Amino acid sequence: MDISRLRIAKSGKLIAKIYDNNDEQHKDVDVTDQFFLYFDRQCDLGEGLTLKDIFLLIQNADAYSVLSPMLTHGPDWLQEIVDEGLNGKDDEKSNMTLEVYWHAIVDDDIYSDNDDFHIDGQIHGIDDSDEGPFAIGYSSACSLIDCPVVLNTSVSVFDERSESVKKRTEYLDSLSDKDREAEGCLYETVLETNKSFTLYDILYAIFYEMSFHGGPSDRDNACKGLMETLKRIENGEEELMSFEDVEALMGDLNGGSDGEGQEK
Repeated sequence: MDISRLRIAKSGKLIAKIYDNNDEQHKDVDVTDQFFLYFDRQCDLGEGLTLKDIFLLIQNADAYSVLSPMLTHGPDWLQEIVDEGLNGKDDEKSNMTLEVYWHAIVDDDIYSDNDDFHIDGQIHGIDDSDEGPFAIGYSSACSLIDCPVVLNTSVSVFDERSESVKKRTEYLDSLSDKDREAEGCLYETVLETNKSFTLYDILYAIFYEMSFHGGPSDRDNACKGLMETLKRIENGEEELMSFEDVEALMGDLNGGSDGEGQEK
């Protein structure tokens, strides 16, 4: 038998489409109990899948001690996040769609003259407004649990090499405000393509982001600190810096250099 495709299905099931040589046909087989055998296999999401279904898959695998260091920022946070999502209560349910997407860049290798390429799966929230996408690092798992999850397989590789960024910045600075806004991103796109996700890519994108500030209690404390800072800003209790001042400060921290350790 040959496994040609995986998908995460409703109720936390991992389904493999298997070609049976004897029957000469494909059939769906539940391989949830063999979860770890398929981490590097290409994986899709079933129709109408929500975050709850993915949480149920993690719960059904029942291997938190192994999975947590692989998927989160901390050793014990995976089960805390899953338990919050499946058992917690939140009156403010989100109506966003959660999109798993690729973040890809080429930048300078600090240890050599070579270029360095990075690509990893990430997740954000999207809706029908023009205000997104939205980070979900401060959101509780229970507020997101009913959100649909979709995969975006398109990949844009951004050029973040210092010399390229310098040229791009000079070009953008030469434009009018209107033309600069139309150009969009500071980083130039060097490649556009498509890439499928493995089971690991999907799970990593979700739980790495949801544990960005730690487990649920750590996240709530970080959120509380952020809100207190915003309140101080609104009350004029914090001194703000312009972007230009930040740039000047970073130049001072780098010894007033132009990137090569020499004074301007």
